[in-house]
Amino acid sequence: MDTRKVWRLIAPSMVLLSAPAMAVSIVEGVDYVDGPNPNIGVVDVGVTTVSGSIAADCAGPGAPFICTSGADPLDHFTFDVAIGAEVIGIDFDLTDIPSAPAGFTMEIGADGLATFSGLSPGSYSLGGPALTNPVTLSISGDESTLNGSYQVDWKVTIEAAAVSEPTPLLLLTFAAGLIGLQSRLRRGRM
Repeated sequence: MDTRKVWRLIAPSMVLLSAPAMAVSIVEGVDYVDGPNPNIGVVDVGVTTVSGSIAADCAGPGAPFICTSGADPLDHFTFDVAIGAEVIGIDFDLTDIPSAPAGFTMEIGADGLATFSGLSPGSYSLGGPALTNPVTLSISGDESTLNGSYQVDWKVTIEAAAVSEPTPLLLLTFAAGLIGLQSRLRRGRM
């Protein structure tokens, strides 16, 4: 087989490997409620955003009031990291807090990463790749100094990159492939 035929076989693979990653955006449709963690799927190379909201009441016999009663006090979900990819960053954006009683705090956390409490609108980074499948993220109201209702709109941005292969291993694999290709071409098997 001549080298033009070999390149016709190799070229499509090279194009697929160099294709840019696509961004994925998921909006909370069915509430990510307490109970079994709903899985949003596999996070692959690129940027994935998940957005939603929580809304409930802070109530109790006295301060601090626990903010877990009502329709939607907690959102949590899981995802899997694709084979050959790793999460390089997770950011929580509290896009809006339209209503909340005085002293309202909330918690945001991810498996194996930091948990934040007492948040105001803004962006909070949970950092990098110390994650194992499945990864669970949670957003919840915590407590307040007064009774009252709250609503919080949130967005999670998950950025994943391809796991880099060690250079010596990659070069050794490439060299072995070239030697095998050359030997097959000499024998006329391709």
